[in-house]
Amino acid sequence: MKQFVVTGLLLLVFYCGYAQRDTLSIKQIMALKAKPPVAGISYELGGANSRVPFASLIDLALSDFLNEQQKDEILSRTGNGLRFGYWQSLDISYEQPAYYTLDAYTPGSYFHIENQLFTGSRLTDNGLRLFLNGNKQFAGQEVELGPSQFESWWYTNLKYRYEALLDSIPYKLDVGIVVGHEYSAYDVRKASIFTESNGEYLDADLEYVIRETRSNSPIPFGGLGMATGFEISMPLRDQKYRLDFKIEDLGVVFWSGLEETRVDSAFRFRGANFESIFDLNDSLVAAERDRIQNGFFNGTTDGYAALMPFNVNFRFAKPCKDAKYLKELYALAEYRYLTAYIPRLGVGSLWHFNPRHILRGELTYGGFNTLALGVSYQLTLAERYRFTLGSQNILAWALPGIFTGSSVGVGAYYIF
Repeated sequence: MKQFVVTGLLLLVFYCGYAQRDTLSIKQIMALKAKPPVAGISYELGGANSRVPFASLIDLALSDFLNEQQKDEILSRTGNGLRFGYWQSLDISYEQPAYYTLDAYTPGSYFHIENQLFTGSRLTDNGLRLFLNGNKQFAGQEVELGPSQFESWWYTNLKYRYEALLDSIPYKLDVGIVVGHEYSAYDVRKASIFTESNGEYLDADLEYVIRETRSNSPIPFGGLGMATGFEISMPLRDQKYRLDFKIEDLGVVFWSGLEETRVDSAFRFRGANFESIFDLNDSLVAAERDRIQNGFFNGTTDGYAALMPFNVNFRFAKPCKDAKYLKELYALAEYRYLTAYIPRLGVGSLWHFNPRHILRGELTYGGFNTLALGVSYQLTLAERYRFTLGSQNILAWALPGIFTGSSVGVGAYYIF
């Protein structure tokens, strides 16, 4: 009897120990498969154009004025006009990605505060020459400056994104409240200017529309809107390929107090020296200056709804399951709804050297740029800290006298 009791106790202890081991194993499996929340901040700054070398853009950004040699260098490359773009992006985020635990799927939630600035411009060759050297160079001749466009957006998007499954296909849907800070849009459809040889008068035949908000506040409030976005990844041919689609910032901002100017008229201005229309303050009394400026800028103030500079992206990917480091190859097509931005096409690759080191490279043509080699690198330390560094065109940093634009982006994240 005593031996039977001892044997029973030993079996009970063994069973409890095995059960405890099994419970811990389930917790470990859940911990391994659950994706932890991530909080972070990222920033990107960039500029690009269709013709002028990146070195000249840097000189223009860092100099108070350009010397004649720098101007001649720019003008020598813009025989058919110029497309130019500039952008800044600041993103503060908190993300809880979706994940599986055993057979259960947990949807994801993302919160972002995105502060965005986008500028796009298209100038004719004569328009750029007028901007750099004034109208004196065109004395005695009629010069056509249009068509030219300029567009600039500055806004903050308070965004919530939901991640889930649609028939086992992962997708993300987001909605955001958009606070508009500043907006400008210049559409010069026709601009013909004749400057009399001695600068005694100026004839202008103009057709243009100008819309812009005006504020002296450091962080102005110019309008309010809504935006949405959608992202989906669809496996193809038994998961041998994958098609990704993403659209962001699709929405409308209602600008209040926006000033709009419409002109479709011919003017002749006298009573001043018009050798340089950018220096009228030096040759006119205040009353005459106001009369001329009112001829060019005679606007009305009203509300206006503008479609945001949304971004749409397609990617056709081939996962490389048998490769050691190469994870996928893909072709991409991307477009932003912004003046002077053309579709950007290219190919790319994704590399995982280990869980700590991830590298992505893309060879593209388009956007505001010409040929570009973009690279981004992600480093994870101690399973808690993640850092990112990237550029849309490292060729411009290596050869700034040849390639026409680039960017730099950095990010820092904490993994809970």
